Amino acid sequence: MSWRMTAGLLVILVALLAYVLLQPSEPEEQSEPLPTPTLDVATLLRGVAINDVVRLEVRTYDSSEGLVWERLGDGEWRQTVPPAGTVVSETLSTGLSGLLAGRPDAVLPPDANPRQAYGLDVPDYTVVVAAQRVEKVVRYTLEIGHETPTGDGYYVQRTGDDRIYVLSRSAVDRVLSLYAEPPEPIEADGS
Repeated sequence: MSWRMTAGLLVILVALLAYVLLQPSEPEEQSEPLPTPTLDVATLLRGVAINDVVRLEVRTYDSSEGLVWERLGDGEWRQTVPPAGTVVSETLSTGLSGLLAGRPDAVLPPDANPRQAYGLDVPDYTVVVAAQRVEKVVRYTLEIGHETPTGDGYYVQRTGDDRIYVLSRSAVDRVLSLYAEPPEPIEADGS
């Protein structure tokens, strides 16, 4: 290749680069930005602590009643639906704490896929956590969809929040195990 041809190609390259760099940029279409979620418990359950929880409900899609536990004033848990009585509080607290401490592995925008892609059009489970907030009780309803393709998490959506959360399998399984194998009621003393 001659030096004239090389110099000509270099001039063309510099001119092309200058053209690209000096072009006025068109304003990008502005859309309302999605809030950047922080991947912590506050995004899903808004900072609910175990001592805030006054009621826990777990039900499957085909069960309108499911199981319901309520925390009594003394901190003891009582299964109220179906009526079974006082249960070992540590069992309930351990199962629930996994969900409360679970951090989302990912937060997907609502328009990433239709709800049925995540199994949320007909969720496998619904978990309701009722928490005492100052002077009122706030209910957080979580719909649990399908497992992720890797099997290490579940797709979860909170009522009132269009985003899809990916929660670890261990966080979700702890609370679902309360439904699968409910804690046995404590026998009352015969005294």
